[in-house]
Amino acid sequence: MKISKIKECLEGYDANKGFSRRNLKGEPHIEELRQFYDPIKEENRDLTPEEHLKLVKICLGKNTWNDSESSKALDGLLDQLGGREALQRLKDHKRLTMTTVVLIETNKQFADELSHFIVLLKGVVTGEPLRTLIKQIDLSTIQPKLKDIRSLKKANLLCQETVLLVAKCEAEAATAMANTILLLDKHKIGKEAWDYLPCSIYIGSIYNILLRLESTDPNLIAPHLKAICNLEKDSLLLSEILDELSQIKGFIFRETGWNTEYNLDAIIVSIIAGFGTKIAIAFEKLKTFKLSPHLVQPILETIFKFPECYDKFLDGVGNLLQNDLMDKDNLGVICRTPGYADDLAFLLKELKDGQYSPETKELALRDPENATIVGSIMVYLDLKLFNAEDELLQTNAKLTKKNILCQELLSKKLMRVELLDLLADLESAELLNLPNIEKLIKHAQFFRVVESACTCLFDSDKLDQRNFDLLFEDPEHALSIVEVLGAKPHPVTTSEEKYTNKGAKDFVRIREVARVFAQGHAQHSFFRLPSEPLAQKIKVFCKLSKQDPSQFEPAVQLEVQKQILTKIVQMCGNGYLKKEVEQAIASDFFARPS
Repeated sequence: MKISKIKECLEGYDANKGFSRRNLKGEPHIEELRQFYDPIKEENRDLTPEEHLKLVKICLGKNTWNDSESSKALDGLLDQLGGREALQRLKDHKRLTMTTVVLIETNKQFADELSHFIVLLKGVVTGEPLRTLIKQIDLSTIQPKLKDIRSLKKANLLCQETVLLVAKCEAEAATAMANTILLLDKHKIGKEAWDYLPCSIYIGSIYNILLRLESTDPNLIAPHLKAICNLEKDSLLLSEILDELSQIKGFIFRETGWNTEYNLDAIIVSIIAGFGTKIAIAFEKLKTFKLSPHLVQPILETIFKFPECYDKFLDGVGNLLQNDLMDKDNLGVICRTPGYADDLAFLLKELKDGQYSPETKELALRDPENATIVGSIMVYLDLKLFNAEDELLQTNAKLTKKNILCQELLSKKLMRVELLDLLADLESAELLNLPNIEKLIKHAQFFRVVESACTCLFDSDKLDQRNFDLLFEDPEHALSIVEVLGAKPHPVTTSEEKYTNKGAKDFVRIREVARVFAQGHAQHSFFRLPSEPLAQKIKVFCKLSKQDPSQFEPAVQLEVQKQILTKIVQMCGNGYLKKEVEQAIASDFFARPS
């Protein structure tokens, strides 16, 4: 405040004071104010802190406030210093100091809130540290936080650090911050932990998490506090996940003996890795399952380890439950490859319904990526083959026969989608029987070319027992046999891009390239025969190097060239057919007389 403001106050009082005061001695506090002013009246400067404090004390020395001119004058002066009520509060609580009166005057638009704040800090922060502290605080938001600061003071936890933690929070988060500090103190978690607490709206979700841990196992709070606080926004997900877990009745936390610390670590790691939302959704779904407590931990571990495929995994869990297949062993099967859990659950159902042996089950489960196809083939064989052909067989004999067949198909790696398609074609052609399937198993190394050949025959309406048997007389050349039988390895009405018979496509492609290369080879278009001068040079070279000149004979060279071209032609397919089949197709044209 400028000294001139005191002059204005005194002049206003003198101009308006009553007649009696003009003839009598002035009002005592006004006179005290004059005595304070007279020594400095020639100066026009700001009051020093000492002068500031003395001026406030003079004004507050007045005990009776009414409509008198002295009351008006001194009250007006106090208004400029921050307000009588705020300053009187400081005086009443013995907080009237040079620092506090200057702070009130400097921040007079927030004088009331600030005075309450300063009173709360009595015995905690004083002097210059108080000034520094208030500079770091937005006083416009301090009012609703005073109750939270008061709660910390009541618990003897008020200090500069805790004041800043609460004061820097948004109003709606201040209570959560204070409660978090109180909770940490309750469990003897000291000041070093305060550095982890974020002054953000997320302190609310962090506090909820700590409450959940407190009700579960208070010893979890200290080791996980830093990681939880570092989650910031993702703490909302962790809070949601823990809430979901708490609602999964019958197997939450210590009630089922699960390793709480391990799972909490896993949840936090998953959230940090960006899978928090998937984990939360997974637990929401898990809540709907009725599970035995001892099965919960492996399910949780799988979700934590493979959160990206939680949906397929939980579909598999649901199917096991729905089909009364849930036990430790079956759960272990889908936990090993959770991305195919639903497919494996389907296969497990078929293995159970079909009464397959443990040996068959073991073989069937070795290829989880193919589980749906394996299960579908088993269902197909059950319905279309064994129920139809073996009606007169005793149940045990039928089961033995079925298990042997499936084991052979599995061990030969024939349980593929191509087999399922072929079985459908064989059924349509009334060729689906055990002898025909046994032929496929016997020539398993040629399955792909035989399957492609059967497809060509079926598409050309030429798939019958006679033609089917012919394919196995020379399975390597099955697609060539198809052509001889008048079937097309490539339907005229279907474009190559859309044709799904991969074996036939490779056959046609390799054969076309082989035809061109064989013609070129026969005409010596790729390699020239040695001329007479070159032949003389070869003769001299062989004599000097002691090499066999027969290797340079034209017939030998042509044979080597043919082998090279054959290998090139083999590589023109897409790799669907076996290499020996590709070689057979490529060699056919080179073997023909030119």
